Amino acid sequence: TRSSANSYADDLDFGSFTPSSTKSTVMISGVAYLDGHYQHYLYFRWVIDGVNYVTGNGEATMSIYNGTTNNAPSIIPCPIVTSVANTDGSDITVKCQGRLHSSNVLYINRSQTDTYTGAKSSVMFVEVAN
Repeated sequence: TRSSANSYADDLDFGSFTPSSTKSTVMISGVAYLDGHYQHYLYFRWVIDGVNYVTGNGEATMSIYNGTTNNAPSIIPCPIVTSVANTDGSDITVKCQGRLHSSNVLYINRSQTDTYTGAKSSVMFVEVAN
């Protein structure tokens, strides 16, 4: 968990992948699991190779309003599928950041009631030679 999560932080750091060739493309597929408090907005932002993958107003990759009842455990996934052209042979880093509309607790890889539900966030790198 992370308290006072009203700003982005590197909540899920999936490390890096070093391609074997500077002429390859790296396919990245992943899912991040975060949860926030009842009746609050939850924002996800994927950061791949230092680039924020955002949509709409440029705020987030995805945002969700948790409107389920306070007693109903949930865990919300945010998928990413993209590719990065490797031109310089450097590591390709992948992170997922979360934030809440207000400074509540952000739950990582679990719902706010961890005895009910949880899931593991993961990323897969596949290098394709060009």
